[in-house]
Amino acid sequence: MGELVSTSQDAGQCLHPNRIAIWPVEGEGFGVDFTYHGATGFADAEAAERILENHGLRSRFMQELDGAWTVRFGPIPRDPMRAVLDRFAW
Repeated sequence: MGELVSTSQDAGQCLHPNRIAIWPVEGEGFGVDFTYHGATGFADAEAAERILENHGLRSRFMQELDGAWTVRFGPIPRDPMRAVLDRFAW
């Protein structure tokens, strides 16, 4: 996992996921999903993926069975995971 990098271009930007899932992985890390629904779900997830990757987080973009779009990243240690949530999710 890369270091969480700040850029002035995306500072303070909230990604507003419709659903957030967090789960522990082996070791001391966590996996995180930001999921987007509705007519703008694809575009919202694509933008979230780009912003997270611009901040040094490798992610995976996938479509869910219900038609939603998810950006998955991790494993990521606890403190950086909380920083990502504080910076982007709420």
